[in-house]
Amino acid sequence: MGKCDNLYLLIEDIEGLMESILISGFNVVNTGVLDNIKQVYENCERVGLSFAAEKLKDIHKAQEKKRHDINYNCEEIMVKYFLLNNYIEAIKDKLNVEKAKEYIKSNKGDQA
Repeated sequence: MGKCDNLYLLIEDIEGLMESILISGFNVVNTGVLDNIKQVYENCERVGLSFAAEKLKDIHKAQEKKRHDINYNCEEIMVKYFLLNNYIEAIKDKLNVEKAKEYIKSNKGDQA
């Protein structure tokens, strides 16, 4: 397993959470999803994805707030969601470049 594979798994976790939020239409997010968001943002903090951790934490707080406010405006959470989505896409692109470099490096040794 390459050094980028653990980050890929974390990115997949984030994308799964984002899909759950999107499917709900930013409306009702169940307690299990909120617990998963908290766990994933803590993992992001551990590995240094501070922007992702911050946005997930913001989404978590907004979803918690929304559960107790019938007049909640989803605009704020949608902005954070799409910022996080763009960030995740940039991270995936960078990971793909790193994985390609690893692949090229490992295949150079095979051809020598």
